[in-house]
Amino acid sequence: MQKMTPEQIAAIKTNRLDKTVTLTDAQKQQVNSIYLEEAKASKERMAQRKETQKKVEAVLTKEQAQKFEAAQQKRMEQMRAMHAERKAKAKE
Repeated sequence: MQKMTPEQIAAIKTNRLDKTVTLTDAQKQQVNSIYLEEAKASKERMAQRKETQKKVEAVLTKEQAQKFEAAQQKRMEQMRAMHAERKAKAKE
C-alpha cells in the first residue's frame, strides 16, 4: 500500500464530502484547506510517535523489545480488524 501525501488525503476527503453534500467551489477550497491542515498534523503526530518508540526501544533489553514489538503488532491487528468491521457495517 502506497503512502499518500497530505495533499492527496485532503483531496480524497474533500471529494468524498463533495459527493455527499455538493460543495460550491469556494467551499471545496475551504474544506480542502481544513483537511490539508488535519493531514499535515496527523503526519507530524505519526513521526513523533515513531521517534518516541525508538527512544523507548533504546531503553529496553532485547527480550523486552521483542515483547514490546509483539504487543504493538497485536494492537495493529486489532485496529485493522475494527476498521474492517466498521467499513463492512458502513456498506450495509
